Amino acid sequence: MGTWAKAIVARAFARWKAELAVNREDVWRLALVQLIEVDGYGGLPSRENFAKNHGVTLEQVNHFIDRDSKVYMKGELRRETAESCVTDDDAREERDYLLQCLVAQ
Repeated sequence: MGTWAKAIVARAFARWKAELAVNREDVWRLALVQLIEVDGYGGLPSRENFAKNHGVTLEQVNHFIDRDSKVYMKGELRRETAESCVTDDDAREERDYLLQCLVAQ
């Protein structure tokens, strides 16, 4: 991932972590976001162990990783690319590229 892409993704993660840090109930989500930021989705630990260690259900962890995190990042990346691209098609291509980079990590 190039410098431009890393900067966009870093800003998205920074906003996300700031939002999650406000609510004590989101501590386990914040921990997952930090893991995703560092290691990507492919580097996550066992979901079962993570759930057990953080006192949440496996279903909560699965839903957050498989749905919520990707929806959030897609929205953040949409906002970032909309500001930096001239056309909607260019923004969509950039967003798709960034999402692929995140998932491939």
